[in-house]
Amino acid sequence: MRAAIDILMKEHRFIEEVAGALDTLVLSVRDGLVPDRQVLARFGAFLRDYVDRAHHGKEEDRLFVRMTEHGFPAEYGPIGVMLADHVEGRSHTRAIIDLGAGDGPLSEGDLSRLVSAGSAYVPLIRSHIGKEDNILYPMAMRVLPVPVLDQLEKEFFEFDRLQIGTAKLEEYVAAGKDLVARFPPDPARVHPVFMGCHS
Repeated sequence: MRAAIDILMKEHRFIEEVAGALDTLVLSVRDGLVPDRQVLARFGAFLRDYVDRAHHGKEEDRLFVRMTEHGFPAEYGPIGVMLADHVEGRSHTRAIIDLGAGDGPLSEGDLSRLVSAGSAYVPLIRSHIGKEDNILYPMAMRVLPVPVLDQLEKEFFEFDRLQIGTAKLEEYVAAGKDLVARFPPDPARVHPVFMGCHS
């Protein structure tokens, strides 16, 4: 496996962990937990900043661009499906961010919206990761020349340094790890089709 793809897949493993933590939170809310809005703000920030800006940013602004240059259509096919998933994920992320930004204790309606957004986001991101790991990334490695993949590795590091910032990225990672520690994922709830994605 080329290092550029390995970078993205390692990010997938971390995203899966935090998605598992969100799943645990949703289950806890269904069982009666009323979380603090700050918890929702932290989940929302991670999904927005690490998953979307940092990870999806590298895909959309770097990997997908190279793939379209080598014959993949952007509007349909594998890239079109991935982009549609990104858009849907953003809508659920916005819902969680909005709940985290509200005032006072969460109402019954707020809790219902949280369960709805979280219950939609978790299977979406797991399915999305499975499609990329098992379909899109292998396609990219077959079609993109080795020099292009090697250049992508450098571009990914530059993207993180210039578009995100090393210190900010470290903050996102620390926040994600804290959420996983506070809401440990249940391995039994990860669909078997995705278990093979773990190393």
